[in-house]
This record gives sequence, structure tokens and C-alpha cells, in this order.
Amino acid sequence: AETIAKYPPESMTVVPGVPPKSRAVYAAMVDEMDQGIGRLMETLDRLDLSENTVVWFLSDHGGLKRTSDNRPLRGSKGNAYEGGLRVPFVVRWPARVKPGTVLEHPVTSLDIGATSVALAGGDAHQAGLHGKDLAGYMTGQSTDAPHDVLYWHTGSSPKEVSGVLRDGEYKMLAQRGRVQLFNLKDDPTESTDLAQSQPERAEQMLVQWKAKNEESQPPLWNGSNRKQSKDEFQYANYEWLKGTPHYKANTTGDKPVGDGALNNSLASEEELYLDRKQAYANPEKDNPHLPNVLLIGDSISIGYTAYVRRELSGTADVYRIPTNAKNSAYGLEHLDDWLEMNSLKWDVIHFNWGLWDLCYRHPESKVQGKRDKVMGTLTESLEGYRSNMKKIVARLKKTDATLIWCATTPVPEGEAGRKFGDDVKYNRVAAEIMKASEVKINDLHSHARLRLPETMVREGDVHFTEVGYIHLAGKVATEIASALTK
Repeated sequence: AETIAKYPPESMTVVPGVPPKSRAVYAAMVDEMDQGIGRLMETLDRLDLSENTVVWFLSDHGGLKRTSDNRPLRGSKGNAYEGGLRVPFVVRWPARVKPGTVLEHPVTSLDIGATSVALAGGDAHQAGLHGKDLAGYMTGQSTDAPHDVLYWHTGSSPKEVSGVLRDGEYKMLAQRGRVQLFNLKDDPTESTDLAQSQPERAEQMLVQWKAKNEESQPPLWNGSNRKQSKDEFQYANYEWLKGTPHYKANTTGDKPVGDGALNNSLASEEELYLDRKQAYANPEKDNPHLPNVLLIGDSISIGYTAYVRRELSGTADVYRIPTNAKNSAYGLEHLDDWLEMNSLKWDVIHFNWGLWDLCYRHPESKVQGKRDKVMGTLTESLEGYRSNMKKIVARLKKTDATLIWCATTPVPEGEAGRKFGDDVKYNRVAAEIMKASEVKINDLHSHARLRLPETMVREGDVHFTEVGYIHLAGKVATEIASALTK
């Protein structure tokens, strides 16, 4: 608090979009860090160790959007533009590095490990380190660029095509199915995308990136799970780890589950949304003057149910099934019971399956709901999903209700148990079935994207804030109201 008091918000440099109070707190943090580093350097001096001690000072990413000013660079922490990747990198080594030396070629924090191993007399290449020994470059013995290319993988899974390749002054950025190309010498602000004017270079760099990605070994640490203990991310059952201290056999076996029953049992209470009691507050008795609407779906459906009921108040009695509909196989198993609920005749049935079907789970995962798209088992394959949905539609049609299929909402990048883009694949399969069966389609996927990412409850999570559920409910209620008037 004392340090923050040294930096009143009104004295802070104005940065568009950044509250002055945030700048003040950030200034205090930098001040505290500076004092701490100062004490460290004073201790090295006192112990007469400064002259031949290498001190590395850098940030692991660009400034945070809500506190920092990365201008003129584009972007901030969490993305792959220069504002998120490019950081100051300072080295202090009085015995070997001349003060004030400026090195222009790009390097990476991975080089710290390789350089340190080399300075200690080891072989960085033999140790399997990806960095380069910078000692000759830092001391002026070499002026060559330490790296021919620099590679980053920014996706949430090893197979995801999301990352950066830096080759000389050119930078290729691949994300969300889009490839961008920039010349950082001519355009350090990354304002001019050259991918259209130089398609061959963009494609060649993408091929290089994919080759680098194939060479990379899968991570030992699941970054989406911040609660892992030290031991839990030190061991894995990867084949290439056999013979090392880090290999741990998979005690649950490697046989696929197949029908998704085990995956359903692994889901967490929070993931089931059972605490949303308003969603299950069905009308106490049937109003013979109002049509009956049945909602069937997963936690997303549970999230918007109460708001749909409010939107259609006086227009229809809105009921929902008494649980989370989970995956399509589970739905098929319980569908008859749900349709016979309260012995009602349904005028409209709004239904959805998908997010659970495309989810990967693993019994040993520490992530909520045991989700794990790297080591886990897929709940339901596309073909299994297709088969189940055909049977579900055939059964629903026997009710004579107007059917509305609701598209699965988006899977964001970084979701622990779901692969980015699978939502589109499963929606495409379901849409084909609905069109062939003449079932109305509610494209909630596109509607949800209109308010992303700000309506997501958190980064990498398929669920929504209350504002997000209200946004979804408006579309659902509109589709149902339209069906009731026909």
C-alpha cells in the first residue's frame, strides 16, 4: 500500500483503455521488483561475485492489456502479435559482456538454458535443449544470428495449428484457420498482412511451422490445470518416456470406452449445472390455454432455461427435462421417460446434443470433469453421434410436436477436453440430418459468436456469463415463438 501511494492515479500516463488506477498498481509492482533486484545485485557485489555472474533479466510475455502500454507494437499478453511476444532481454556479465552492447538478432528465453549448460561445460544439443548457446554472440565473438528461424506453438493441444514462425524479417502467424504474414522490418506494428500478396511465402512458412510442430514432443504439463502438484506434471505414460524417471504406466489401461458411459460418470457436479434450481422449476400444473414447450439439452440449455421461460411467460408453458441431457447415447437411453414427463402433449420440443459427445475425458485427469483432449477418450465419435441423432429424431417425430434442433455453441481455443473446431464438425453432421428430416434449425452457434469472447465465463470455457445466457435465451425464445405461430 505504501508503494502504491507513491503513484497516485492522476499522475499516471494516460493509456487508452487502461484505468489510471491499474497503471498505479502496476507502477508499484515494477517499483517493488526493482528494489528486489537491487538488493540481489548488492548481495552479489558484497560477496564479490558480480564480475563473473551472468544475470538474465526479461519478461516471459508482453504487457497485460489492462495495465500496460505496448505501443507501437500490436497486441498484448495472451496473443501472438509482437506486443505479446517481443520483450526486453537484458544480460549482465561484467567479465565478458561490454556494458551498452545492443544485439539486433532475435533470441528466445529457451536460449538461457542452453547457454547456461554450455557455460557449465555441458553440451546443450546432447541434453536435448531447443535453445542456442548465446555466449559467443553476447561477447562479440560472433555476429551471426543465433537462430535461422524461431518457432512458437500457441495452441491448446499439440496437434492444433496455432502458432508463429519467424524467419529473418518475416513472421507467419497461424490461428483459428487463418494465416497472416508480416515483414517486421518494414512493418513492426503488424498493420499490413502480406499473406494475400505473397501467398507462396506464407504457405512455405506454414509448411515449415508444421514440420517444426511435428518434431516437438508432447508436453509433460497440462497447462489448463493450475492445481496440478509438482509430482503430477513430472510423470506421464508417453511411449518416448520409457526408460526415464518420468515414465509412469497408465494404471487404468488404454482400451477405449466406446459408449461414453465412463465419460459420463467422470463429469463433475459443477459441470452438470445441478445447482441451477430455477431451470428445473417447471410449471406446477398444466395451463390448458397455453401450448407446452419441452427443452432438452446440456448445461448450456440449463443456463438459458429460466430466461427462456421468462421471455415466453404468458405465451407458453416451458418445461425442461429434470437433468443434464449429457451425450446423445445417454439421451437416446432416457428419451422415452423425458417425453412422458407429466403426461403432457408437447407442442414444441427444442433439443440439442453435441458438447458432451465431442468431449475427451481421462480418469486420471485433474481438470474439472476429468477432461483431457490429449490423453483422454472421445465420448462419441462422429459416426456414433450421427447414428444416435438419427434415432433421436425418429423418436421425436412420433410426438407430432414441432421440432427445433439447436446447434451446439462454440468450443473456444484452450478448452481442456474439447478440440477447437470439433463443434463445427458435429453441428454439420446434425444439420444434415435435420434438413433431411425437415426439422427446424436454431443456429445458436452463430448467434453465440456475436458476443464472444466477452460473454464466456472464463477463457477456454464453453460456459457463459449470465449476460451470455440471456443473449442465448433471446434467440431460443424467438425460434420457439415463431414455431408456435405457424
